[in-house]
Formats: sequence, structure tokens, C-alpha cells
Amino acid sequence: MKKLVFVLFGILIGVLGSHLMKQNSPNLQMNINEDVNKPIDVGKKAPKDLKRPKGIITTKRAKALSKGYDSRYKLINKSIDREDNRSVWFSIEEIESFLEYTKYEAENLLDKKYTVNGVRVYLATYPENNPDQYKAGYTTVFMVSTYDATISKSSVFPVNTVLKIADIPEGSPLNEGELGRPPSSTYPN
Repeated sequence: MKKLVFVLFGILIGVLGSHLMKQNSPNLQMNINEDVNKPIDVGKKAPKDLKRPKGIITTKRAKALSKGYDSRYKLINKSIDREDNRSVWFSIEEIESFLEYTKYEAENLLDKKYTVNGVRVYLATYPENNPDQYKAGYTTVFMVSTYDATISKSSVFPVNTVLKIADIPEGSPLNEGELGRPPSSTYPN
């Protein structure tokens, strides 16, 4: 019982400490638009249910994030002895089709049924012997669908499952977007 009290006290201290750090560190939070639910002015009447996505950021923030990548980009370039790729482009049609297909696939085509809850984007590199030699050796991204997985954990607490957003293991990833032109282009391209 004494150990449980110490564990609970430690958790309480951790939560309070992280809360105080979060309040005192505004630069650690992403600078998204303050009111994501405010009406969208697109020059014409927007659908009633249209809302800005939670993660929308300003172009100023996007430029800062792109500039913040510069030091890492230089290290990558130095390690591969050339300028690497900084962006990948997918058409709206490709993304919409991927989202529609991945939901259908997860519910109907795989051995196990999944409910897609999102998409995870992975950084990757095309192999040097890539069929499209223009992309060979460059950084790319691929997207995979995800689902809510519960994982059993042994614990002293009555609740012994953890919710984890996991990749759908047999799902079909999306790749083959277009590299930046030129590959070293920064935001805005």
C-alpha cells in the first residue's frame, strides 16, 4: 500500500510539473489559428459544416518550421554528399482516393477488420537502384492508415489496457508523390 501511495504521488508531481512547464513554455506549442471554428471566408458561401482542421497553421509558422529544418537539412546533405529532397507533392485526387481506398481495404479486404482512424506519414529514402532514377537516393514520404489498438499490459492498476494508434499491418501504403522541383526548394515552393 505504501508503494502505491508513492507511485500515485509521483504521477501527481509529474502531471503538475508538465502542466506548469507547458504554461511557461509558449514556444513549445504549435502556433495554430486561435479559433479553428470561426467562419471561413473563401469569397463565397462555404458549406455549413465546414470547419478549419485543428492543425491548420499560419504561413508564417510554416515558413518558420521550414527554416527550422535548415540545420538538419545541411547535416543530411553533408552525410550524403549532395542536396537532398525537402518536399513531396501528392494531388488532391491521389490523397482522396487513398483515404477512400484505405477505409474500404481495412473493412473489406484484409484478414482482420479494422476501422481506420487516421494516416501516419513516414520519412523514407528511395534506393539508389530505384526504377525512376530521378528519385534515386532522395528523401520521400509514404503514408499508412492507422487504427485504435488496445494492448494489454500487466499493471497494479485495475485498468490494464493501453490505447495505441497503430499502423494497419497489412494495409497498402501510399508513396510515389512528386519530389520538390528542384528537390532543395523550401516553403513556399
